This record gives sequence, C-alpha cells and structure tokens, in this order.
Amino acid sequence: MTLLFKKILLLSAPLLAFLFFAEVRLRTITTQFEKKKVEFEEKIPAVDLLILGNSHGENAIVPTLLSDSGYNLSLPSQSLFYNEKLLEKYLPKMKKLKQVIITVDYHSFYFVDQELSAFNNDKFFGVSKKYYDYRFTSENLSFFFFVYGALPSLNYLMYKPKLPVPERGFEPLPGADSSVINAHNGSVRASSHNALAVKDKKLKSLLLQSLVKMIDLLKKQNIQVMLVSTPVFHTYYDDLNSDVLRNNKQVLDSISSTYDVPYFNFLQLPELEMADFSDNDHLSQSGAIKFTTLLGKLIRR
Repeated sequence: MTLLFKKILLLSAPLLAFLFFAEVRLRTITTQFEKKKVEFEEKIPAVDLLILGNSHGENAIVPTLLSDSGYNLSLPSQSLFYNEKLLEKYLPKMKKLKQVIITVDYHSFYFVDQELSAFNNDKFFGVSKKYYDYRFTSENLSFFFFVYGALPSLNYLMYKPKLPVPERGFEPLPGADSSVINAHNGSVRASSHNALAVKDKKLKSLLLQSLVKMIDLLKKQNIQVMLVSTPVFHTYYDDLNSDVLRNNKQVLDSISSTYDVPYFNFLQLPELEMADFSDNDHLSQSGAIKFTTLLGKLIRR
C-alpha cells in the first residue's frame, strides 16, 4: 500500500507542479477589467459622458465620437445590478458628468452575470458580488479551473496573448462574414439568450430596481439619462422570443414615460450590413462608428 501511494505521488508530482505554477501565473494576469479600471480612474475628473452596459454596449458605442471626455464603462457580461453598483461607487467623483447612456439588451432583465464577470467586478472594482442568493466561493480556490477554465488557461500560458489598451473604454472588434454570421449561429446564440428569460419574477424585479435606481440617482443630480438597445443582426433577432421582446418594450416604454427619459430601440437597424457586425449580436468597429454617429445626432437634437 505504501509503495502504491509513493508511485501515485511520483506520477502525479509533475501535474501538481504544473498546476501550482499555473495558479501563480494566472493570478498575475492583467485582465481587461483591471486595464479598464486603471484607465477609467485616471480620467474620472474630466468625464462628462458615461456609457454603462455589457459587451453589446462596449463594442457598439465609441465615446470619443460623442464627447472628447466621454468614457465607455460597459464590461463583458455585466448586468444592470453591477452597472448600478459601479455608478454608485464612482458618481461622487465625476463632478463634470452631464449625461449617461445605459444600454439595455434583450436579456437585461433576466441575466445573472457569468462568474468571471462577477468575480472581476469584486476583485478589481471592489463591487459586492452578493445578490439574488448567488454565491461565489470557488474562484479563489483555483483560477485554473474556476475563474478562467482549463482551456483558456492553457491558451494563455502557452501563447500569452496581449490585451489591447482601452481607448476610453471602447473595445473595437473586426468585421465578420457568413462563416460566422449565419442563420445557424444566430439561432444558437438567440437560443442561449432565450434560455435566460426564465421569467423569474424575483430576478427581474431586482434588475428592474437597479435600472430605476440608476435613473433616479442621476436625475436627482440633473444628469441626463438615455436608454438604448444596440443593433443586432437579423440572424439573431429573428429567433428571439417575441413575447419577451414585447414585454421588454412595454417595460422600457413605461420607464421612459414615468421617469421622462428617452428610450431608443435600435435592435433592428437596416442601415447596417453584415460587415458592420463582428458576430450575430455584436457590432464591429465600422458598425460602432456608424451607430455612434447616428446616436450623436439624436443626442445633439
């Protein structure tokens, strides 16, 4: 038995050594969240226009086309809850803030953040990750398995890809073609978001509260608020649940009327072509420029 144990220990030693090295290395990664936090906090005193949302907003709105001092604080997989918490944290420091654009997506009222998003919000922005009985206890145990996952971790350790430096928070994406943007891929993506719309009234209520709290907080300080749904390609839109779309519109129209804030629904924008998208539901850099230019005309009315 002792001999068997020694053999197992000897055979597993290289794997254990690799996992130890991987954990140490992965904990030193400079993530997109960290880069964005550093850049944003440097620019806070001058920010006069702020964009909040998830990756749809991050890839769709070019802040410098709206204001030289604008900033896009949207982050991947970021729910309304975390946007609210980031706004509460940083608003007192943004003395020149005049306008906030909040992007609201098809799944915004049903979306519980991915674990990596919530973990990074807590780690880098110091925003509480406890809400809706959603607990994160495994991430600190292993970055390899529970933060990044085995395959992304191996990819990083082998190739060490460099993250782009944020340009006032905007994350430009390349255009794609029909090998990426097509009916099959669009349907798969839409189905994943349809599955999020679980009609969980408790979750929807909490996320609605976050949106209303942001609007109320900003209006009390005479800061203009605009709600925007960013464009998606028809290969994605065509397979969305019509009942959820209808309910979202009713809710957002009601909020717009009750709180006197404009809501612009650009989910379908015929002016955009396939090359203006990076996948079935995210804009490419060219699409973001076109869309932001249109948005700028509305803001300046």
